[in-house]
Amino acid sequence: MKSKSKYNLSATEMEIMEFLWSTDSKLIAAEILKYFNENKSKNWKKQTLNTFLVKLIEKGALQYDLIKNKKYYYPTIQSKTKAEHIKHWTKNFIDNTFDGSLYNFLTAITGESPLEENLLNDLKKYLSEQN
Repeated sequence: MKSKSKYNLSATEMEIMEFLWSTDSKLIAAEILKYFNENKSKNWKKQTLNTFLVKLIEKGALQYDLIKNKKYYYPTIQSKTKAEHIKHWTKNFIDNTFDGSLYNFLTAITGESPLEENLLNDLKKYLSEQN
C-alpha cells in the first residue's frame, strides 16, 4: 500500500522533515539515520535515507551545506518550520491550480454552495483585518 502524500511530501518524507524541524540544527546523514534506526525502528540503510534526502531537496523542502566533505542537511527558508512549509505549499497549490485566484479556490471547495455562517464570519473577520 502506497503511503499518502501530505503537503507534497510522502509520509516518510514528512516524518524526516518533522524530525529536522524539531532539532532546529543542521545534521549529517549519519545522525538522521541513527535517529530513525534507533528511535523509529526503521532499519534503513544509508542509501535508503539518501534517496529520501535527494527527493526532499528536489521538492525544495531541504538543502545542505558541504563542510569538510560532509553534507549538513536542514530545511529551506520556505520550509524552515512545518507552518512555513504548509503556507508555501498552499500558496503554490492555489497559484498552480486556481491561477492564484482565491475566488476560484473558494468556489471549488464550496461547490458554489453558500458558506456556513461561522465560516462566512471567519472570512469577514479575516478580510476586515486586511485593511
